[in-house]
Amino acid sequence: MARAAAKSHVPADSSDRAANLRVAAVFGEIADLLEVEGQNPFRIRAYRNAAHELGGLGRDLAAMVAAGDDLTELPGVGDDLAGKIAEIVDTGRCAALDELHRAWPPTIHDVLRVPGVGPRRARTLFERLAVRTLADLRAAAEQRKIRELPGFGATSERNILDALAGLLGTGRRLPLSDARVHGERLLARLRAAPGVIEAVIAGSYRRALATVGDLDFLVTARSHNGAIAALVGAPDVAHVLAEGPTRATVVLRSGLQVDLRVVGRDSFGAALHYFTGSKAHNIAVRRLGVARGLKINEYGVFRAERRVAGRTEASVFAAVDLPFIPPELRENRGEIAAARAGALPRLIETEQLRGDLVLVEAGDEPSAVVAAAAAAARARGQQYLLIVHEVPAARAPASAGTRACGPPRPPAPSTSSRRCRGSSWTFLKGHVPKRMSISWPPACRTPRGPARTLRCCGSSAGRARSRRRATRPRWCAWPSAGRSRSSATPRA
Repeated sequence: MARAAAKSHVPADSSDRAANLRVAAVFGEIADLLEVEGQNPFRIRAYRNAAHELGGLGRDLAAMVAAGDDLTELPGVGDDLAGKIAEIVDTGRCAALDELHRAWPPTIHDVLRVPGVGPRRARTLFERLAVRTLADLRAAAEQRKIRELPGFGATSERNILDALAGLLGTGRRLPLSDARVHGERLLARLRAAPGVIEAVIAGSYRRALATVGDLDFLVTARSHNGAIAALVGAPDVAHVLAEGPTRATVVLRSGLQVDLRVVGRDSFGAALHYFTGSKAHNIAVRRLGVARGLKINEYGVFRAERRVAGRTEASVFAAVDLPFIPPELRENRGEIAAARAGALPRLIETEQLRGDLVLVEAGDEPSAVVAAAAAAARARGQQYLLIVHEVPAARAPASAGTRACGPPRPPAPSTSSRRCRGSSWTFLKGHVPKRMSISWPPACRTPRGPARTLRCCGSSAGRARSRRRATRPRWCAWPSAGRSRSSATPRA
């Protein structure tokens, strides 16, 4: 039940990936529109490959552009794409995409996602029936207009309707780490808007689910504020679906939908509880309220017409004789009974972590990542770091009894010594044998065995086994001053 396990612990700010995701989204959209136009397939493939590579790139494109780095060294990036990357990072726009938007609506790529609608059919639907969005497509299918078009028929029309039912019903979900990139940037923008008193992200994001369907922002502000303008004017916004004095809905270039609600200060806690969810948890809390003669909704806790609570989340729980329940537990899976019994688990907070795990992706400069990771860990007061270096499977020769590469290549001179100059960190090297424990050099062993043993359990072990051929620990850093090995055993 670890709160910190659901959050990313990387040395760099997760917002550093925002430029990468923005460039990847633009290149993906360009590829979609070029495909609708019937352009050269090799050109289309170049954009798609670049979007795929840059979306998962471990380096920050914004920092590379600012430093004047050669972008053509990135996989799948030539001179033309390098120029567009710099343009998107510097201006937030791409002239090539703007030109395509003059001919095709930006929502046409949503139509391309529908099974059974390829580029040629999307173009036919646009030119013959003015289909620009998924809603247009559904309306045309329900009115039986699609079956009359060349290349379609009654069966195709029925299949499109079935596919739309799934697409419009479920929507797209992003991994929490990707949603955090967008969420933290927008949250900072909203908090800096004139008149905003408090801004938070609610929904499944706040409950730290593995995937996020949309971002729900709640803001309390003075009567004249710039919260709505701050959201609809954000650089990553692709479409504005709704805009009013107290609410706005937009869609980002990544496809993620963002909802913003401006609520009164007296209702902020009730609204935060309501929009955080989950739905099942909220229903259970409302039932407790009904048993006490209370009505609980997003506006507050009421007895008859009088508001009795709702300014804070704690007051909502207190109204039904419950202690505060952390958002990560609000799934109606026993948390209310545990709260009544005073048996809620104590969640691990980020500041309680004694160590961290950092992945050095293939293509990154290991010494730079190690230095940044060590500095960040020291600033957080952590006591150890495990650095895992990703090596492409094609370059990972198997040896007897192990799936890892051979002896690890030493890092750059600045980190190759046993002790980091000017610090209390010692670097050890090891490899990953089949049982996923660390094999330490003899100098690092104690009379009772290795000084450190790392084990994987649960779902993490499955993931580790599936990636065993592609990754291995390269260095492990432990604080060496002021304690023995036996007393410094980490508990993350």
